[in-house]
Parts: sequence; C-alpha cells; structure tokens
Amino acid sequence: MSVKRIILASLLFLLVFVISVVAHFPASVAYRLLPPLQGVQLSGISGTVWDGQVASVSVSNNQVGKLSLGKVNWQVDFTRLFKGAGALDIRFGQGSSIGLSGRGTVGYGLDGLFAERLMVSLPADKVGPYIPSMVPLSLKGKVDLTVREFQAGQPLCRVLDGNLVWNDSEVIVPVGEVALGQVFGKLGCTGGEITVAADQKSDAWRVKRT
Repeated sequence: MSVKRIILASLLFLLVFVISVVAHFPASVAYRLLPPLQGVQLSGISGTVWDGQVASVSVSNNQVGKLSLGKVNWQVDFTRLFKGAGALDIRFGQGSSIGLSGRGTVGYGLDGLFAERLMVSLPADKVGPYIPSMVPLSLKGKVDLTVREFQAGQPLCRVLDGNLVWNDSEVIVPVGEVALGQVFGKLGCTGGEITVAADQKSDAWRVKRT
C-alpha cells in the first residue's frame, strides 16, 4: 500500500473515530464539564449529548422555595446544523411538583437565542406569587403559553409571536372571588421589550363575596 493510501486510510479512520466519540458522548460527562448553574439541580442524567434526558430538574427560589420541574428529554435537530444553528427539540414537566408541562424547539444561531413551536402549561396558582399586588391574592385556572416564534434581542427580544391564554380564570382577594372566564393575551415585541395585549373573552363576570 502506498504512503498516500496509508495516510488517507488513517485520516478516514480518525474521522470515523471522532464522529463515533462525539455521537456517543455521555450527557452526564458533558454536564460535569459545564460550570455549575446557581439554584439549579439536575439528577438522573442519561443518554448522549444528542439524545438524552434528565430524570429530575429542581430550581431553588428565595420567594417560593424549591420547585421540581420534572423530567426533561431532548433531541438534537440535525437539520439546523446545516443552517449554522444548534437546536434541541425538548419535552419537559413529567413528574413536576407544580403541574408544569411543555414541549418545543429551543436553540442558538447566528442571531442568538431562539425558540419555536414552544407550548407551556401551568396552573394559575403557581403564577400568582410572581404578580406584584398591593393586596394578597391567589389565582385559579390554567395558563397556557404558546410561542410560535421568538428571537432574543436587546434588552429582551427582537421577534416575538405568541399567545397567552388563562382558562377558567378566577382571582381570589380578601373580599371575595372574581370569575373572569377566558383571558387571552397576544404576545409581541416592541422596542426590545415583551408586550402583552390582553382581552377578556367572557362577558359573564361573577363576583362571590367571602
């Protein structure tokens, strides 16, 4: 065998070896190489960096304590690699202590962070603690977030197209309860800031005094 053929065969073997190592690189090892995320705990990492899962994701917050976000699965969208972007198809929320669930595509490309076809559901009472209010209040119902397209920008966004729907909505304050029906919000981006154009769909407001 000529020297040229030996070199080509060696390069081909090296290429196949590198691709095999990358394709089977354990996600658990990759996680240990990353800097720690403050307030975030991951356990039960399995699979590869291309197709894997985390059995449990927990987030610690000073306001609401420790929250379990449940199981997270991911799979690399290889079609994006040919377009100069890295993207993951994700599914999350199974086993979540707060009733969270969702799926969609998130990634990073030449224009920065982006998300597509992202759908998230959460009980409204888990959203209440994050709403500034002069009086104590709690919420009932279910909040569904749909993001058809998001592109990060300065300070927050460059593009945002989505909806926010609050179904079976009720607001509970010390003097009573207000049932709002379905509340719909159109998400957008103006001047780099996230905007919500709200619309209360039901005319049948019900007030129940306590």
